Amino acid sequence: DNSSNSSSNNSKSGSHTHKLQMLDVISQAQREFLQRESLSGAFDCLLTGLLSLTQSELGFIGEVMHQPDTNEMYLQIHSRASLETMAAADPSVQQFFAQQQQQQDQDNTFNLYNLDSLFGHCLRTKQPIISNDVSSDPRSGGIPPGHPVLHSFVGVPFFKQGHQVMGLVGVANKTTT
Repeated sequence: DNSSNSSSNNSKSGSHTHKLQMLDVISQAQREFLQRESLSGAFDCLLTGLLSLTQSELGFIGEVMHQPDTNEMYLQIHSRASLETMAAADPSVQQFFAQQQQQQDQDNTFNLYNLDSLFGHCLRTKQPIISNDVSSDPRSGGIPPGHPVLHSFVGVPFFKQGHQVMGLVGVANKTTT
């Protein structure tokens, strides 16, 4: 039966195409970092590529930090989908992110402290997380008032030197099925 071979070949071709697209995204981010010595520019480039590849509306890249007095873990966000992207998804979102912008540190980052959340679960367990129904997921800690509604979420931790979690990439609300 040639139809099963054709389906298998299309799947392999699609997988190969996605790998090439991911390599292109990584290459662009490296180029951004090397040419401009801008970590935030490289993160923005990576996030834009990941949002495109995953067909997601929202996303962020964050670095695990520890509070100096308690050593408690939190996530410092270095890149997130742009205000324009988020406002295009839901115009009322612009006010939420304008408020977030005001709370940012001087280095254009902001912090997430609530580890009783999907991203917190991902950080604590050191495992990727997929939620296709965020509002009823028991691992979800809800969302702040005014935050865009999350329908789906994927979080992937990344590591340094063995099993120490260095950061997290999160994307949400895939636009197609």
